[in-house]
Amino acid sequence: MFFSVGAIILFILRLFVGKLADQQGLTLVVNISLIATALSMTLIGFAPALGLLLVASVLKSIGQGGGQISLQAECIKRVDAGRVGVATSTFYIGADLGQGIGPMIGGAISSTFNYTILFLFCAALMIVAMLFFNLYQSKYDKARTRFTVQ
Repeated sequence: MFFSVGAIILFILRLFVGKLADQQGLTLVVNISLIATALSMTLIGFAPALGLLLVASVLKSIGQGGGQISLQAECIKRVDAGRVGVATSTFYIGADLGQGIGPMIGGAISSTFNYTILFLFCAALMIVAMLFFNLYQSKYDKARTRFTVQ
């Protein structure tokens, strides 16, 4: 049920999240995505029943559906037309590395502690990612403003 609900929500979100990112900006969409994912990880860590897991699934899909699509689109927007393939490939290499290394680190954390700690660690990681993302976006926006003003 967790993955079925998540897949349905993800499908629906992908229909309109691109327009939202274009209208409201990348920073807002990614911040909402990271917060939703952090909440999802926290709920999964403490979920005693299926109902709470399904809420976590919806939040996880909001996080993945908003963040992944928006970040990939922004990667493509920020490069010249001749480098779109490189940007897309680099984006997916990063995702593949995370999906390859993440379970190994997660397995080490869960075997050393427990699954609740693992999911709380993942939630904290999302908050740290949000801080780094916002710092990067702030610097990028300042540099872009200086470049266009002068």
